[in-house]
Amino acid sequence: MTGYREIALNVSKGDMIVMTSDGVVEAINAANELFGFERLQAAIATGPTISARAMLDHLKSAVAAFVGETEPHDDLTIVVAQV
Repeated sequence: MTGYREIALNVSKGDMIVMTSDGVVEAINAANELFGFERLQAAIATGPTISARAMLDHLKSAVAAFVGETEPHDDLTIVVAQV
């Protein structure tokens, strides 16, 4: 067991599923602050729901704006699927 738990969710047409690597929430800005789960949740909540691509672009922009010119220390993987 790797520490992850399995969950089952009912999804409906139009729902989005956002998956990220830990590098997204652990992204650091020039002030040495983490992007964190709260910022990620806020970015998802305010993101466009018209398409998975629009949400992905929004999230990539949010992380890029946060980190600025800070050198990444981990991968920044984001996958968005829309039912």
